[in-house]
Amino acid sequence: MDRVRRVSFDVLEELHKLLGHRVKLDQLAKDTLGKSKSADGVEAVGWWRAIRIAWRFTVSRMLRFCATSSSTAAPKGMWWWKQDG
Repeated sequence: MDRVRRVSFDVLEELHKLLGHRVKLDQLAKDTLGKSKSADGVEAVGWWRAIRIAWRFTVSRMLRFCATSSSTAAPKGMWWWKQDG
């Protein structure tokens, strides 16, 4: 199996190396963009969970529809539906 090398850039880590001390993300945003952070890590976790739950629900509904649909006609509102042959 080929290994994939992931490259990332952590601006806070680079600033730490350059300055010799850590910088708060909120302070960096204020100094460079003139705006504070709009949320914190706790809120980000909540958003991630909400999106994940919504995605699972949507996929579940799609799979249930596909499994129970016996018609090859386009379901109402699904203009993109294509029939084979």
